[in-house]
Amino acid sequence: MKNILFFIESLSGGGAEKVLVTLLNHLDKSKYCITLLTLVDTGVLKKDVDFSQITYRTIIKQSNHPILRWWYKVKYKLLYQYLPASLVNKWIIPQKGIDTYIAFTEGYCTKILAHTSKNKIAWVHCNLKELPWTTDGHIYQNKEQEIIAFTKYDKVVTVSKDVQAVMVSDYFLRNVITLYNPIDTQHIQNLSNESNSYEIKNGSFKIVSVGRLVPAKGYDLLIPIVSKLTQKGLDIHLYLLGEGNERNRLEQIIQEENMSNHIHLLGYVKNPYPIMKQMNLFVCSSRSEGYSLVIAEALTLGLPVISMDCSGPNELLDNGKYGILCNNYDDLYQVLNSVITDKNYYLDLKEKAAKRKDFFDIHTTMKQIEQLLSE
Repeated sequence: MKNILFFIESLSGGGAEKVLVTLLNHLDKSKYCITLLTLVDTGVLKKDVDFSQITYRTIIKQSNHPILRWWYKVKYKLLYQYLPASLVNKWIIPQKGIDTYIAFTEGYCTKILAHTSKNKIAWVHCNLKELPWTTDGHIYQNKEQEIIAFTKYDKVVTVSKDVQAVMVSDYFLRNVITLYNPIDTQHIQNLSNESNSYEIKNGSFKIVSVGRLVPAKGYDLLIPIVSKLTQKGLDIHLYLLGEGNERNRLEQIIQEENMSNHIHLLGYVKNPYPIMKQMNLFVCSSRSEGYSLVIAEALTLGLPVISMDCSGPNELLDNGKYGILCNNYDDLYQVLNSVITDKNYYLDLKEKAAKRKDFFDIHTTMKQIEQLLSE
């Protein structure tokens, strides 16, 4: 059996974290002895991991005890701000008994694991050219420092061909492959049949989007578009599922647009699928995306998809064969207007989504991932 260590900052409700949970639960435990290492012992997705055959280790545990709370803060600052990555690596990363180390998210995890001498794999979930959060957030002082970290990895895995192209052209890497995120379609279907406590307006055209409330998701531009459509007399309700630091700004935009009766910020929803199942349309208004797990999940539910034409969604929709791709936000407004007002146009889009369901075969994806881990 090969000993594999996955390193991620936490098991919060993000897309990369959801992918890791699916991957961990479906890896063949007769082939791999798995260790999951988190920096912070927190996250709503922790309860979804089957730990019966997985070793779990964490570095920073939260506590209500005053001294332990103080130590939590000190430890956090030491790891993130003061200690060099090489020293952090020696402190928190097991140095023996592991055959392959995997930094499952770009940024901090990649920076720390780069200093491990054994076989290493880095996973990249977003287009770092369009969304350079790792340097903007000062995890790396500059792009050159980040490139040096990536070059220390034996393999870099990207979640889409567009992201792979960026890592080759802008980061000058040659050991890059693409592996699409595993989607457990049967599990999603089962969860979609569970009861839903949220009130959904009947009789209107219902649009949903799922993601963190952050600028990259483009909700600040989607809300005025929906407002403009309602001013034409269209009965639309937009449901945004997710939480983030843009909530206050988005609430202000909703108030300014007088759209509180039409736009609903539901916050983080652990099981979004019963809500998605009741919707007429899924919209991805993102300025940048890597793979867009939620687009894949929407398609598995047969939900028609309109997306901005950014990395990831264009591959999931096969350049518009299974959904509509918009070049800009004026285009998004026009397409939404057509989909809502033209029944045949909408039914054609719905048929396209239904044809894409079979693309997401978790068994095929897991075979590819296990082949990578066995190399």
